[in-house]
Amino acid sequence: IYLVRDPRDVAVSLCHHASLSLDDAIACMSDPLFCSGGNLQVSYLLGDWANHVSGWTDQCLVRTKAVRYEDLRR
Repeated sequence: IYLVRDPRDVAVSLCHHASLSLDDAIACMSDPLFCSGGNLQVSYLLGDWANHVSGWTDQCLVRTKAVRYEDLRR
């Protein structure tokens, strides 16, 4: 399951999480070389938002179901 969230909400969340301005958060999200600096169990190049989504949903090794975060909230 790949949870997809509206990128406008992700930008606001990234602002708070990384102590960035909204403009800087948006710039990070659209930078294909932007990587997470945290200690993740699975290391994954974040890339820009669209490539991150397609990187998980277009893979052929494992079937992936995309679910919208906003639909879960509803």
